[in-house]
Amino acid sequence: TAARRGPGRPRLDIPMSRIIEAVRRTGKVMTAASELGCSDAYIHVRFRRYGLKLQQVLEAPDIETVMAAASEGDHDG
Repeated sequence: TAARRGPGRPRLDIPMSRIIEAVRRTGKVMTAASELGCSDAYIHVRFRRYGLKLQQVLEAPDIETVMAAASEGDHDG
């Protein structure tokens, strides 16, 4: 879902859980980005904002573990 904020591209507002699910399912940021309709940079920036690393997302036993780690990260931005 995109929210308009004046001229330019609409802001993407993809839930973090959807991003994590897509990356875990595909195993690749580029493939997940294509599925979600965003750039790979968008995913990397969101991971960084939530204090997550790609390896951490891929190696966690389940999405709940990743989301718990993300909830402790910095969400500003």
